[in-house]
Amino acid sequence: MDVERSQDDNGQVRYTVSTPKKKIKYFIQKAFNGFVFYEIVLEKGAAPKELQGSYTSPEKALDSLRKYLSKSKNSTTVERDRKYQKNHAPEAKPNNTELVQ
Repeated sequence: MDVERSQDDNGQVRYTVSTPKKKIKYFIQKAFNGFVFYEIVLEKGAAPKELQGSYTSPEKALDSLRKYLSKSKNSTTVERDRKYQKNHAPEAKPNNTELVQ
């Protein structure tokens, strides 16, 4: 799991999390509700039920995301890509040990 810390346009801390289990990126950012809570947002779509809600610190949100990702399986997209690579990988050619004269 790769975690990158940055600042958004408003100067707030924002974490970008990517994992080889999923093709999508997760963002931990300050909620836009006027309070001091943080939320987990996906690059595309809605967050899973286990990750919805407010967190009091970005570290707690990151811990929750780590637990969720450690228990989750590979996404169907990742599995499909892995099987495609396995089936379409170039086959290794055996070395030709005969001498050419």
